[in-house]
Amino acid sequence: MYAGKSRKAFSTHKHQLTSKSPYFKRWLADGHMPEQSELTFEDLDEYAAALFVRWLYGGELHGPQDFHSFQHYLSLYVLAQRFEVEALSNNGEFNPAITSVVNTDS
Repeated sequence: MYAGKSRKAFSTHKHQLTSKSPYFKRWLADGHMPEQSELTFEDLDEYAAALFVRWLYGGELHGPQDFHSFQHYLSLYVLAQRFEVEALSNNGEFNPAITSVVNTDS
């Protein structure tokens, strides 16, 4: 998988993608082997893609620590919605971190 305008490469196993994402499960069904261009998502935030791959392989997400990292986590949430990764969208550690910043009373 390649993310961002720089097309940064992220190595993932097909099984990891298809077991967590209905989007990839449908897309990679029946032994479809995508071309590099099909696996390139220039509109994805590279840091969000890195967080996604970390999460795919069981890594913990600790939530944003500042506004800059909040942007990456928000991009990760959008990525999770795009690729239909419900478990990530509803991740207990991830969602409250975003919700607490979005729902601040001014």
